[in-house]
Amino acid sequence: RLESGWEVMVHESQLDEGKLRSVKAKRPSDYYHRGMQVWLKVSDLQHAKDGQQVKAKLQGSFKYVDQQSGADLDPTGAALLHDP
Repeated sequence: RLESGWEVMVHESQLDEGKLRSVKAKRPSDYYHRGMQVWLKVSDLQHAKDGQQVKAKLQGSFKYVDQQSGADLDPTGAALLHDP
């Protein structure tokens, strides 16, 4: 959950695989957990109107942000754009 109250879904492909290997995690939940504070690069924002409500969905990536400093590791978005 972001400080703004938004919740973000992060696809498994956007996790920091190097970090998972370094802590010998067998699955992402061995390291990442709900409520964990992390740096996130927002990769997509989708919204749709459902009657009177507007629903929004954020997609994010951990692997293009340095988790120590918060520095953007892909400032132009080129790598994220070509990520499968």
